[in-house]
Parts: sequence; C-alpha cells; structure tokens
Amino acid sequence: MQSQALIPCPSGPGFSQQGSLDWIQLVRSSYSIPREILSRFSQAGVEPLTLTVGQAIFSRFVLPPCTQQKIEETLATLKPFSSYGQVLWFGFGVKHVARLLVESEQGMICLALCGSLSVSYEKFYCAQVLRSMTQLQNASGDLSPSISQWSQLINICSGTLLSSDFPNIVEGFSRLWYNAQNPAIWQQQGGTPPDSLGQALLTLFDIASGSLQSATFVGGPDCAWIAAVAEWILCLSVEVRDAESDESLYRKVGDGHCHEAQVTILRAFHREPMVRLKDKICFLPSGVSDFHATTAGDKRVFARARSSWETILSDTFPGDALQRLLSSEAVRAFFVMPRF
Repeated sequence: MQSQALIPCPSGPGFSQQGSLDWIQLVRSSYSIPREILSRFSQAGVEPLTLTVGQAIFSRFVLPPCTQQKIEETLATLKPFSSYGQVLWFGFGVKHVARLLVESEQGMICLALCGSLSVSYEKFYCAQVLRSMTQLQNASGDLSPSISQWSQLINICSGTLLSSDFPNIVEGFSRLWYNAQNPAIWQQQGGTPPDSLGQALLTLFDIASGSLQSATFVGGPDCAWIAAVAEWILCLSVEVRDAESDESLYRKVGDGHCHEAQVTILRAFHREPMVRLKDKICFLPSGVSDFHATTAGDKRVFARARSSWETILSDTFPGDALQRLLSSEAVRAFFVMPRF
C-alpha cells in the first residue's frame, strides 16, 4: 500500500544531519507524492520543488514527540465554518493541506516552524527567513524556491498555532523586554534581519539534534520568540539573563544531571553586536523603532504575540503612559461630542 505521507522518506541513505545538505543527492533523488495530495498543494499555489527543498531543509531537524502531540491536539481544535449554506467554507477543513503536512515528521516540522513564524511576523518576512535558511545550507540557485513560493507555504501554515499556548508563551517572554523601566517601552520595534533569525533557528535545531550542546543568543525582543520556539517546540531548557547586570530573569531547566540551560538568552536593548562570551553566540539585533506597525518599504515588524482584552491597553501603554494619555487634552477633546 502506497504511503499517503506528504513527504515520504527515501529508501536509501538519508540527508546529512549536520552541516550543509547534499544538494547533488537531492537532485538525483526521486519522491513519490500521490496525485490527490499534489493537486491540493498545487491549488494552494505550492509547487513540487518547494516541497522537495522543504524536505531537504527540515530533514535535519528533530521534533520531540510531546510537541508532535501538542500540534496534533491543536489541529484537532481548528474547525471549518460555512457561509451561504454549504457553498463556501472558511477555516481548516478536513482536506486542508495543513492536515496533510502532519502525516510526516518533516511536514510537521514545516508546520511548526512556519506556523510559529506567522504568529509574530508578517508573511513576506517569514518567507525571507526560510529563504535565508536555504542559502545558509548552501543550496544551489537552481534548487531555491522563489520568495512567492515560500510565502505560499507560510500562508498554508498561518494560523495553525494561534489556538495553542505558543502565542501566550511568546507574549510572556516579550514582557521581559517590554518592562516599565525601559523608557522606550511604547515604541514598536522592527524585526531583526531575516538572515540573523535564520541562523538562530539553524543553531536551535543543532542543539535539538545533539550536534551542539548549548548556545547563547544576544539581542532584542526577537529573542523572546527564539526562547518560545526553544521551550514550546523543541522542549529545550531556557534561561534569560540581562546582558548588563547578568541578573537571571527566567530559568527553566529540566530535572536531568545537566544544571546549565541549553539555550541562554542575553537581553539587550542596543543594536550593536556584542563580544563573543562563551560557546556559540548568535546576535539578533533589533530593528529600528517604529511607532506605527507598518510593513511599508523594507521595514519589518516584530508583532510579539497577543494580549487579552482585559490587559490590551495596559500592555500597549505600560507604566504611566496610559494615565498620561487619558489625562491629555487630546483625549478630552476627542470625547467631546458636538451638540446640535
């Protein structure tokens, strides 16, 4: 019986688990994808080349069984909704291509990575991150899907993790950067360059696969997203420390014999690279401050995650910023209704 998995594993030797991928082997490899599955992806705008290169990228990553179970449970909660009787359907139906991805480990890793990226970043930026990960693994120019293809893959997975705990974990880590002591707390920060985030992700997956023991990430709010990926998706031990005072802001280490965190985050508020401290260092500089959450031009926005209705104003205007806003003349003038 032919396997219905989206990305079947080749019968011969697998891809290298460390370093650069064997792209020559990828060219010579053949993959069997059922026509019905291929048709669904084609209708979604994803070409077979994108699926093949995606398998090559994600084949070196290891997704813990507990995370696979969490993703399965999250997908089970996603429901379709009908409109105009049963003529139009919206949401995640039984034939949605996201449900096909989870039939293989590589496809589930793809769903986890693309879905988590879409929680905090806009689609075009996410596509650039996937493109940079391909380039960092020395992909041939003939085997690199276009930005529009990566965008289509992101679009398929977008929203799959919104009902999980991942957005809340991103928000929790983000609060360590957006604190009341920071005078620029209200400013919207641009995202780190896609190449930096792509390199950070490859480093995380090296730790998860065991080829790297630990790593230190230095940077701004984007490191909050890195911490959430490390903890919720890869089940790694995480510690967040302040880069200047070395104060421990968060620490979650397993019950094993190793008492040091596999992923150490150094919270920083500047954009200049830091000196190498120990083991492997990844620097994720913050983008420029941008009050308006816009993606015009080449600006990239890190959107953190989400807030509850009860705390949305205090999260947006922390400290005394909300009180100063409510007591300003502009607000009083705004609420004065003209009488006729």
